[in-house]
Amino acid sequence: MKSKSNTLNGFTDLNDIFVRYLKVAPLSLALFRTAEAARFQHLPLKRPVLDLGCGFGEFSGVFFKSKLEVGIDISIKDLVRAQKSNKYTKLVWVDAKEMPFPENTYNTVISVSVLEHISDVKPVLTEVCRVLKPQGLFVFTVNLESMSQHLFWPNVLKKIKLDHLADQYVDKFHHVFKHKTLLGREQWQQLLAESGFEIIELETFMGKKIMRIFDLFLITAFSSEVVKRFIEKRWVLRPQFMYKYLSKHYIKIIESDSGEGSVLYVAARKK
Repeated sequence: MKSKSNTLNGFTDLNDIFVRYLKVAPLSLALFRTAEAARFQHLPLKRPVLDLGCGFGEFSGVFFKSKLEVGIDISIKDLVRAQKSNKYTKLVWVDAKEMPFPENTYNTVISVSVLEHISDVKPVLTEVCRVLKPQGLFVFTVNLESMSQHLFWPNVLKKIKLDHLADQYVDKFHHVFKHKTLLGREQWQQLLAESGFEIIELETFMGKKIMRIFDLFLITAFSSEVVKRFIEKRWVLRPQFMYKYLSKHYIKIIESDSGEGSVLYVAARKK
C-alpha cells in the first residue's frame, strides 16, 4: 500500500473540477482543461513531482489539493503569478531542454498541454528521462496535428466553399496558441521509445464534438484574456446559477469524450 504522504491526488469529481475551472476561466478553456483532468484523476502521482511548463499555476491550482514540489517554466511573468497561487514549494525559471536538477530526482513529471509549444521536443524528453528516478512516470497531454480537422469554424467555412478562409483560420489558430510542434500519435510513441520510456497508458481525446464546442466558444474567451494582461488573472463574470446550468449540459459531454481526438494523453515509465 502506498503511503498517503508520498502520493499526490487531485480532486476526483469531474463536476467539481469543471465548476472550479468555470470560476477562474472562460467556458472553452474550462471544457478543455476538465477533459485533461479526467485523464489525470485516476492515476496516483508519486512524490516528488515536477510540473514541466507550469505556467501561472492554473491547472495545479484547480486540480490538486496540495502543493507540488517544483514547477518550471520559461516565462518569468508566469512564474511570478504562479508564486502567488501558493501551489508550488519551489519555482524555477529554466528552459526544459536544460534542467538544473540531478539525475534520478523525481518520481513523477507532469506536463499539461505544453510540449506542442516547444520547437524541438526530443531534448526535453531526454531531460525528463534523466531527472526521473528509475520506474518514474512522465504523465502528460499534448495537442496533436489532427486538431485542425476537428475545429468548428474551418468546417463551417469549407461547407460553404470558403476553403481559403478555412485554411487561414487554422493558421491563425495555431499562431495565436503558439503551436510549434504538432505531431501524430505514432510519432509521439516513437519519440518516447527513443528517449528511454515505456508507454503504460495512451489515449486520444477531445474528439470532434467537444473540440467544436471549444472552438465555437473561443470568442467568449477574448475579453478575459485581454483583462489578464492588465490584472494578471483571467476576468470571469458569471452569475451563480450558470455554474449549475453549464455543468448539467457539458459535464456529460466531457465524460463521454473518447475515441480519435485532438489531444494525446500519455503515461510513460522510465525504463
